[in-house]
Amino acid sequence: KSKRYTELMKTFNETVANHPQLESLLIPIGDGLTISRVKK
Repeated sequence: KSKRYTELMKTFNETVANHPQLESLLIPIGDGLTISRVKK
């Protein structure tokens, strides 16, 4: 299960980071905190 969860999180982070309508920031707190907002 842990490996599957890791793969899902990697996919999510890549999707958010590459989404053209989002500004995203990954903060290295604990396991990581991603903050995103829609670009204006």
